[in-house]
Amino acid sequence: KEIQMSLNIDTNDFNTKANQAIKFLKNGDKVRIKVRYRRARELSHANLGEELMQRVLEAVSEYGACEKPAKLEGKNYMAGPKAAAGGKKAKKDADKTAETK
Repeated sequence: KEIQMSLNIDTNDFNTKANQAIKFLKNGDKVRIKVRYRRARELSHANLGEELMQRVLEAVSEYGACEKPAKLEGKNYMAGPKAAAGGKKAKKDADKTAETK
């Protein structure tokens, strides 16, 4: 799953995106978080994107940890937290292994 946000996101929109990422992580899905720089002048303020990414990672840190450090790829700044153990997929996998034994 992927959450996309732009560099100049408002507080309520940020909370909505963070809650959506938390919902995905609770289901046991991996989530990729992408901060898009739409213009070249936004790229000149890359530190603002890094601060936004840190805010997102702090908001979802209770439900998942970051698998790789965030990095800039073209006009996108991306990070991928993975789901914490105990989500729905982990329970399904445990049930499947119990059935086969």
